Amino acid sequence: MSQQPVAGDLRLITASFKIITDLERIGDLATNLADRTRAGHEGIHPAVDIESLGGDAGNMVEDAIAAYEAADPAACRAVADRDDQLDTDCDRTNRRIIQSLLDDDAEGADRESTRTDASRGLLTVRDIERVGDHAVNIAARSLYMVDGDDELLY
Repeated sequence: MSQQPVAGDLRLITASFKIITDLERIGDLATNLADRTRAGHEGIHPAVDIESLGGDAGNMVEDAIAAYEAADPAACRAVADRDDQLDTDCDRTNRRIIQSLLDDDAEGADRESTRTDASRGLLTVRDIERVGDHAVNIAARSLYMVDGDDELLY
């Protein structure tokens, strides 16, 4: 007599496969971020606090994986709740970068250098924000795995 998988088993398998994809994409984004920081520049852009933004996104990933391992619905929701703050911080940083472009243009600064720094800054912030989004995906898939609750899935 063979045993049929139950719904929880199927959710575990499905969530795990999708989480693997999120982790792979986080790795790709981390590679992009590392390439930008190795470009020989002291910083990405003066407006980008990469340690703070990157640390927040990285902590979200760590916490999402811990929530998956512990099958903890409250921890899953906590990761998702933190994404709004990361999005706000990234938006604020993007506005600072854009403002610096306007200010430097008015001052007649080296436009090519200003554009390059701004581009690197905007791309860096975008990638950090995406890391946070993938952390939320991991938390959402974990929540669905544990409770069958799809409230965080989009």
